[in-house]
Amino acid sequence: MKRSVVERLTGRLRRFARALYAGSEAETADEIVRLTIEAALTADDTAGRSDIRICLFQHMIDKARAAHKAAATEPVPAEPTEDADMTVALTALRFEERAAYLLVALEEFGYADAAAVMRVPYDVLATRVAQARIRLDEFFEEAGRRAASGSARGTPPGHLRIVK
Repeated sequence: MKRSVVERLTGRLRRFARALYAGSEAETADEIVRLTIEAALTADDTAGRSDIRICLFQHMIDKARAAHKAAATEPVPAEPTEDADMTVALTALRFEERAAYLLVALEEFGYADAAAVMRVPYDVLATRVAQARIRLDEFFEEAGRRAASGSARGTPPGHLRIVK
């Protein structure tokens, strides 16, 4: 039974890992998924759990944190550009903010469940999600300003051209 549940959730684990490692190589995300599945299938804490999904994501966060600490550096965040997208914007977030935000926004965990996944108090998770949202808003506002200033200098937007 545990194996079938893990197989059913593998797509969600992969989606979360790829978003968590936005801007990195896909192999890193796939390795975290592999380690998570191995841990979940061999661990005793997944047996009899009412929500195995929380347990699987806990394993993933634990593995991702360990990998992040082993790397010992934050990736250099990308600068906002006029064609910035969410993948680029996610690199502007710190690891813990990105993980908290993705659990709530992408995986649709409630705050209490996301806090359980991250193994932090509810208010810490809420703060991280709020900080992530603020930083994402600032990122896209800056990208919008840069796009507007590029157009104001005479650079035609997209397919438009200046005719005299």
